[in-house]
Amino acid sequence: MNDIKQQLKETLGNINKSSSKKNQIVLKLKTLTPLYTGGIGQQGDQIHPSNLLGGIRHFSCLVARFLGEKDFETEVWGTAEGSEPKAKQIALKWDTSELKPINFHNKKIKINKNTGWYFSSAFEEELTLQITKRNIDDKYWNILLISIAIQIRHAMFGSKDQFGFGVLDLVNPEDFKKLFPKLNIPLN
Repeated sequence: MNDIKQQLKETLGNINKSSSKKNQIVLKLKTLTPLYTGGIGQQGDQIHPSNLLGGIRHFSCLVARFLGEKDFETEVWGTAEGSEPKAKQIALKWDTSELKPINFHNKKIKINKNTGWYFSSAFEEELTLQITKRNIDDKYWNILLISIAIQIRHAMFGSKDQFGFGVLDLVNPEDFKKLFPKLNIPLN
């Protein structure tokens, strides 16, 4: 575990040295499995951007905590707690206009003999994520970007990932590699 942590810290150090000065990135993503973000009664009839944002927040904070960056969540995602509330220091915009609904006709996914989840619909095709840096340190910006790279490559987005939903990939992996030209980040 310490070897992995050391490698990630070294990679982050290299990223901080070679980071582009871009304050905004745009990633075109495609679904490899249906994207489901919840809804009343497992309907899933619309995309909930707050669900996607929450997943990125959770995953990036997990990576930052692993690296020992205890202030990452407050500095990047803000807080409403304490005497001085702090606003989120990044903007995320999802363009879901190219996603197409797919109908599951109330398909039941069994958990065990007596229980299961019913799904009516989810989405597939392409979507775009635009992330804009506001007033955060480059170190935190780079942790966020590397977290998103890891999430795209090894994790999922949306809800019900335990059923295989929410696997996304970059339409053009070179888009992310352009951010850190001196690093060899395997995204495909």
